[in-house]
Amino acid sequence: MLDRLIRRLRGDEPATPAAAVRPKATAWPPKRRRRGRRGGPGAGGPPPKPRVPEVYVSVDVEADGPVPGLHSMRALGAAAFRLDAPDPFEPVAVFEANLHPLAGAEPHPRTMAWWARRPEAWAALEIEPRDPAEAMPAFLAWTGALEGTPVFAGYPVAFDFMWVRWYLERFCGEGGPFPYAGLDVRTLAMDRLGIDYRDVARDRFPDAWRSEAERTREDRHVALADAIEQGRMLVRILREPRGTAGP
Repeated sequence: MLDRLIRRLRGDEPATPAAAVRPKATAWPPKRRRRGRRGGPGAGGPPPKPRVPEVYVSVDVEADGPVPGLHSMRALGAAAFRLDAPDPFEPVAVFEANLHPLAGAEPHPRTMAWWARRPEAWAALEIEPRDPAEAMPAFLAWTGALEGTPVFAGYPVAFDFMWVRWYLERFCGEGGPFPYAGLDVRTLAMDRLGIDYRDVARDRFPDAWRSEAERTREDRHVALADAIEQGRMLVRILREPRGTAGP
């Protein structure tokens, strides 16, 4: 080998062209060693925490106008349901409060004309009203005591959520356990029935979604009673396999 090197230095033997020297092929991108997920099998960490069951908080709000602040929430009813309860159609906890109107807020004439046609329901709103500054922290504490992850549910959820969120922020300084999301019972019914959203109406629901008392009830507009009825309907819809419901 030394002789070969000496011949190259003398020029007796040409050096191998650089182009002829091929680098060793390597895979790209380089392979990485697979690791288990953090906390998963083979990772050496703690096992994942068990999933906390959801508790559906069916909410009904009665108000004297279309929006909070300009108008007032006059009653708040809430009923909590769990699908894994011994009787999922019975609430595991309830909350109700009639509320004093907000200082500086005024009832909306159109809404009050609607209430004028329901004098008994309006009279029920004026029984033992509470100061919102006392009632809303009590409602927040009630939600905090529920066993499970609270899920706000309404029909329609946009109306009830708007009022509850505004009142929690105003009188508690926070939105409580509900993020900017809620379960809309009407949208869920649209999915199960396979119809357009604007075609969804309670009188088109299958009889299996409502009890006899619920099908024949009058237009009550009593917050807690409506929240319980709505929650039972929600449970029935959630238990309905997709694509099998029909009017």
